[in-house]
Amino acid sequence: MVRPSTERIMSSSLSSQYIKAIQHYRPIDQFGDISRLLKPRIPHSIHESLQSGFQRLMAMEQRRNDLFLRSCISPPSTRIIESLAGVQAAIDTFNPPDAFVNQALRVQDSFQAFARSHEKYLSLNEPLAERALTLVDQAGEMVTLNHMTSTSHLEYCEDVEEADEEESSDYPPNLFAMLSRHVSYVYRIDFSGETLNAIENSIPNQVNSLGCYINKRIYQINTYSEAISGQPIFKPTTKNMRAASEISTLVASDEMRFAHIVDQLFFLIYEASGTAGRITGLLSHNQLMPAWIIKHLRRDFRHDLDHGSGVQKKLVEGGNAFVHLINKPKPFRSADWKKAQVMLYRMLAKMLDEILYVLDSSSTRDN
Repeated sequence: MVRPSTERIMSSSLSSQYIKAIQHYRPIDQFGDISRLLKPRIPHSIHESLQSGFQRLMAMEQRRNDLFLRSCISPPSTRIIESLAGVQAAIDTFNPPDAFVNQALRVQDSFQAFARSHEKYLSLNEPLAERALTLVDQAGEMVTLNHMTSTSHLEYCEDVEEADEEESSDYPPNLFAMLSRHVSYVYRIDFSGETLNAIENSIPNQVNSLGCYINKRIYQINTYSEAISGQPIFKPTTKNMRAASEISTLVASDEMRFAHIVDQLFFLIYEASGTAGRITGLLSHNQLMPAWIIKHLRRDFRHDLDHGSGVQKKLVEGGNAFVHLINKPKPFRSADWKKAQVMLYRMLAKMLDEILYVLDSSSTRDN
């Protein structure tokens, strides 16, 4: 899937007030102090981690400033400044739930850790240093894209419903840690491919790209629906505000993380559409298969199947859901869980494309 342009998302998905707020925060002091971008609302622990991490990054960049100048690649600090500016602009413009803000900042923190972990390669020979620069730059693009697409949901922040918080395990973003593992081979002496291709073909990049694409489509569908009926199809809640960021920054490397991703998709797609009530009139039952897969998987993971009627049927439905995704009734290896996540995202992206097509066709006929 082609990675959507950040600039296009910014211009089409976010209000002019938000864009102006970003421009206000971008020109900050370049000497390692980002306190202006870390307001009191930000938890102290995250504040300290971001500030100290940023200072270490700045020190590294100053040591290899010649390399950044020759490569014409922006240093990681630029990405961090832009992304933090976006977070603060979102706070000023939309006043989002704390869960959304904290998740956005945790993504920033994990990106800083990723950039620092590749610092050692910048002091090696030129080819390895250039590969490290490309990796960090593309990871920075993931941060920016994730923030812009998840923030698009805040356009409807005034209508957000306070949702009851359910007990759910808390998994920090692992996108960049997984990216490091998946593309570590680019540092081998015998590597002769393109670093950019290695990144684009990696599972973490696919998770990020598809997760961001899903968020973008949800925003576009809600925009069409509001214009037609005055109501969004996927109604925003405090739960799916955070889910919007998590689906593109958490790689399902095991069963627990996959179950957590299913939770987030359940909030974002199934529950937000009125338990699919607002999409059943738009597509056929088969076209909505991804929504039913989410429903069955979540029931398997979160509900007690040993009680109540229809236990065997529920177990079969759960197994069938995985057959649709990976051609086997249950994942066993880490690679299986990751593949199931990517396949589910692809199916959801196609379903959302079809919903948007129906809405667009309806709008065209009405005009």
